[in-house]
Amino acid sequence: MSKLKNHDSLYFDKLIRSEKAESLLSLIQATYHVIKNNSENDIKDIKEKIALRLQAAYDLFRDDKNKGSKTGSGTYEGTLDQFESQYTLGLEMGIWESTKSFSLNPLAIQVAENRITIRQYLDRVLLNYVQPINNQIVNPFYIVINYMFNNDLKVLKKEDIDNAFKELNIPIQKIENRNGLYNFIQGTDYFDNKKGYLEFNDRDYNLKELVANCNLKFVGKPLDEVNQELDSEKAYSAYLCSRAQIEQKEKNKSKNEGLIGYNKIYYGIPGCGKSYYIENTVLNDVDKKNNVFRTTFYLDYSNSDFIGQIYPNVDNNGTVSYEPVPGPFTKALERALSTDEMVYLVIEEINRGNAAAIFGDTFQLLDRLKKEREGRVAGDSEYPISNAFIEGYFEKKGIDFIPGQIYIPHNLTLLATMNTSDQNVFPLDTAFKRRWNKQRVVNNWSEVGPIKDKYIPYSNITWGAFAQTINKEMIDKSSKSDTPISEDKQMGAYFADESMLSDKPMDFNQIKLNNFANNILDYLYNDVTKFDNSVLFNEKLYSSDTIYEEIDYFIHDEKRKWEIRSNSGGLFSAIFSDDVNQKLQEIIEDTDHVDESKSDFPLDDGTSENEEES
Repeated sequence: MSKLKNHDSLYFDKLIRSEKAESLLSLIQATYHVIKNNSENDIKDIKEKIALRLQAAYDLFRDDKNKGSKTGSGTYEGTLDQFESQYTLGLEMGIWESTKSFSLNPLAIQVAENRITIRQYLDRVLLNYVQPINNQIVNPFYIVINYMFNNDLKVLKKEDIDNAFKELNIPIQKIENRNGLYNFIQGTDYFDNKKGYLEFNDRDYNLKELVANCNLKFVGKPLDEVNQELDSEKAYSAYLCSRAQIEQKEKNKSKNEGLIGYNKIYYGIPGCGKSYYIENTVLNDVDKKNNVFRTTFYLDYSNSDFIGQIYPNVDNNGTVSYEPVPGPFTKALERALSTDEMVYLVIEEINRGNAAAIFGDTFQLLDRLKKEREGRVAGDSEYPISNAFIEGYFEKKGIDFIPGQIYIPHNLTLLATMNTSDQNVFPLDTAFKRRWNKQRVVNNWSEVGPIKDKYIPYSNITWGAFAQTINKEMIDKSSKSDTPISEDKQMGAYFADESMLSDKPMDFNQIKLNNFANNILDYLYNDVTKFDNSVLFNEKLYSSDTIYEEIDYFIHDEKRKWEIRSNSGGLFSAIFSDDVNQKLQEIIEDTDHVDESKSDFPLDDGTSENEEES
């Protein structure tokens, strides 16, 4: 069969015996023994020899179980004319690589040598078998079993085949053609033959997996295009016997053995170092250039931003085309399917966008298998989906995939960060959150690095001491308030940065002090204590503007500089409440004596600033 022939409806040669597997086995055995007994160069009359040998094969393999005796070859007498009507079956099922030499394909040879059964041969071939109907390619076996899967059928009757094709508006004009397909399916190990129906063999097979293993490479394509690729009997035979879909699954199964991807959210208070932890701990030894993909969710972030969308492209001639541009999810998925390494998609601020809407139908892929099942391994998505953009992009890029079976593979890990103080921006619903593992990132202040030992400008107080004191005060005091403050409002070690802090105490750096006020003090006043500023701040401060007025006053008043240095109140005395200021004062008193060499303002040696200058 060097060319597929078009039909107006499902078609099988009505002269072929109903026992498809048995007839096919007879053709294979007859061919094998003729070729085996012929010299390599003697192909003269080989067709006639096979025709004669087929009668003996029928006698050998066809038993009448009802009578308990052999029925023999029936009306078949081994003539060439009769053989012409018989060997169409062998052509359709691709047993020969060439009908000039009648050489068997390697899989048919395994049947002839009893290394596999004829039923196993049909198991393989029917996954790939196609027919052109009205110049479009269909996979008849796929149509039937997909219909069974969608309708939760465990048994197959002939009328089910009618319904499956009718549902797709594919005609079956004659009953014998429907019966022909039924008889092919009957010859597989996928079904047990019962009286009047076929029962799916769910002991050894899974219907969903069987659907996924069907080869849909040519389905829906024009006949001429397919015939160009299957341009010889050998090419057609090789295609029918291929294991493309199964081998791809087995490749995915063996690939990354031991690598199990997961979904995990790292959450914590602002500035606790969630992103830093992911970058320097989780991804410490990862090839970040090739295997890490990043994105950040925000208010207007959409599904098309995340998955991808079609954009117009204008070439040099002014011709407009439309190209798929993948989003970070699709890029990470593409990479994972093309490598044997673990790939990571990092989503920053996952709760600052509408996560459920952004994920869209890929939300279903977050459910992952806990153990191997149905040919997939632990870490793979449990429930694959159909996604038009991803499938169209993969097809354009030549990436192997099964239509309708898009899934997150076990070598793709999703990591996310979530600021707990922003949980009310876009709350993550329970259905979404339960598909993620979660880990709270907590600062161990003794291990956070040099940031904790830097000083707040115009003070002797280190950032570590200040943050821990304020965190404790906000929780302790708010517990007695009518408007308690959530623990999630505490400041993490990295809430401040070097632009707000100094390397030495008593650094009168106005720029850094302004940065500290604009970020730290503004956060404490307008966010943490917005319902009751008296929890932390001096009651005389009636707005955040008064904080800046006080700071400006300190900056330009030389007397206050002396107050700061002499620990008699200092910068924070007019900003924080008396008890909070007292806690901060205790920190100063407990601090070792300030090293003059580190200070921009020398210790009091009895001379005034003016005298020193003179």
